[in-house]
Amino acid sequence: MSTLSDVRGRPLYLQNDGLDFLRVKAFIEDIDIQEPLIQAAVPLPVIGDLGQVKLDAAILDQLGSANAQLSDTLNRLYIQWESDLEIVYLKELIAFAPNLDPYLPAVLTTNPIAAFMERETSGTTIIDASVNVNNGVYVGATLGQDAPPTGFTAVLYDGVNDFGNIYSAGLAGLVDFDEGCALVWFKVLNVGVWTDGTVRQALKVQRDANNNFLVTKRSQDNQVRLEIKAGANSEIFDITASPTGWNSYMISWSLSGDLIEYYKNTTLVGTDSGLVAATGAGLNANNTGIGAANTVSTQEFTGFIGPVILWDTPATAAIIALGAV
Repeated sequence: MSTLSDVRGRPLYLQNDGLDFLRVKAFIEDIDIQEPLIQAAVPLPVIGDLGQVKLDAAILDQLGSANAQLSDTLNRLYIQWESDLEIVYLKELIAFAPNLDPYLPAVLTTNPIAAFMERETSGTTIIDASVNVNNGVYVGATLGQDAPPTGFTAVLYDGVNDFGNIYSAGLAGLVDFDEGCALVWFKVLNVGVWTDGTVRQALKVQRDANNNFLVTKRSQDNQVRLEIKAGANSEIFDITASPTGWNSYMISWSLSGDLIEYYKNTTLVGTDSGLVAATGAGLNANNTGIGAANTVSTQEFTGFIGPVILWDTPATAAIIALGAV
């Protein structure tokens, strides 16, 4: 398996094929890899009428010398073509080196509507690594913290005025309260959080009071609540938990299949039925986010949050596998 260090000094070309997205052509071990790309962080020189970009050793040096740093930076690169003022968002440049980031490529193959990986190390942008690129905004959170099992770093929400606002008009048009799935990775700051008597929201996505889904650390000792509410009807499952390490929590729902499933670390811990049809449309701009209940930061989470991934389909085997610790 080629790594990024194997590639240094060899040309890697990105070319606008005249399609809706870009393809990467990497000549590594005579393999012509053509994959959608992810975002990266520094502008690259554009050469040729077709907007080719040559990533040679000098460019790689600009992006960072260590493999992990380079992979993380490439995940956030924005390339702007000379002939077009619009930014072209690239998807998955590191597809040619999956051993450096096995998690994100696996996420993208499941076609999420949003993939907030929470692995930024600077700035205020919450990058949505899905094809939809509906980015959010960090408020007060500390980036580049404790590493989750999914790789790279996570974000610290310290319980004081921190919030990750993931609302956008684009996301509002994609979230489906009739059919969907949500996965959240988190780690509490310390064991005392489990018995602090305070509600703490890891994830809240709300249309209105009658339609939302949540992953919550309850005020009751040692409990995580997974909840989907549609058409004013709530389906709730409480998990007894007090781990100090990383865990994943997932809720999957299907109106057509009359099934709600609750997972912890890929283990199915409960099921429900009786979901009713969602009402209304869109999302609440103030109550859709990570690490708190709303933009004024009530019910703040205290700990580290890693990937937060949303789908408009119920969980599949491939989706469930993304919660493996």
